[in-house]
Amino acid sequence: MTYHNAIKYILTSPQRNGASGTGADSFERVRLICARLGSPEKRVKYIRFAGSNGKTVCQTMLESVLHAAGIKVGSLLMPVSAEPRENVRIGRVPLAMEDVVRYVSAIVAAVNELKSEETEKDESSNGKKTDLDLTPTKNEMIFLVALLAFRDADCDICLIECEHNSADPTKMLAPPYAAIICGAIPAENTREANKIRAYVAAKLAHHPWTHEFGTTLYVNGGTGRTLARLHALERGTESELPYTISYEDMEDILSRITAMDKDIKQLLVKEVSTRVHTFPAGLAALLGIMDYVGADEVVITTASIREGYLLRRLAREENRASAE
Repeated sequence: MTYHNAIKYILTSPQRNGASGTGADSFERVRLICARLGSPEKRVKYIRFAGSNGKTVCQTMLESVLHAAGIKVGSLLMPVSAEPRENVRIGRVPLAMEDVVRYVSAIVAAVNELKSEETEKDESSNGKKTDLDLTPTKNEMIFLVALLAFRDADCDICLIECEHNSADPTKMLAPPYAAIICGAIPAENTREANKIRAYVAAKLAHHPWTHEFGTTLYVNGGTGRTLARLHALERGTESELPYTISYEDMEDILSRITAMDKDIKQLLVKEVSTRVHTFPAGLAALLGIMDYVGADEVVITTASIREGYLLRRLAREENRASAE
């Protein structure tokens, strides 16, 4: 198997799989594959990152702290990106291509063995088939790759970002060493919103590569989609992606939220209630990033980068600088 084939196998795996489409299918499927791979999940000591906003940012910061303290740390970021090896890091470094190939090959071999055994069972039971589809989903694939990488690297602690759905494969793990719930600040807390913007700006200020993006920043994720919906609702238009918003409009929305403007507060509660407590912090961080990449507008689209990518880029730059 080549690296290209390994990446293709991950990215073309189904989003969901199983008759019920619930976590029960995922847990049983991952449990069977793990058992065939030597039960790597039993050796993982981990911290779980959950919540509605800021998981990637918080995880990346803690990863840097633990790495600086000399602790061997593994990280799994979700959801799966276009370059899956960057979803799994050991010591802040993405998996090597050869490791991705090795782990995906092992997983595929385990799945094929299980399928072959199930076929033999079905034939011996007069054609009666089991309900469980043994083909792993995209998230299950990257989760299994991470478990094998964490085991082989003998990580002291692992940081695992979970997904917000019933079929999240990370939920099959034993209880975590600790859990970090990432939420956001109350909408009226202007001081905290400004602190977030200042922190992001300070982290980016010394890195000249941040000016490579030009005047338009392309993003996705919950903050971007909420921003597009809110902006469109105020203007009576559709929030169909890709959706473009100017820096000035974004700053206006944040200032009105933190000033507890009655109209926008009611719009938030009525139309985007699931994000009412997390959106201000995400918007503040996004504006801070735009300040230092020199962007004057943002385009929300399904094929772009998340704010957490910029922090991962920072980590790679710092690694490169320290190595030199």
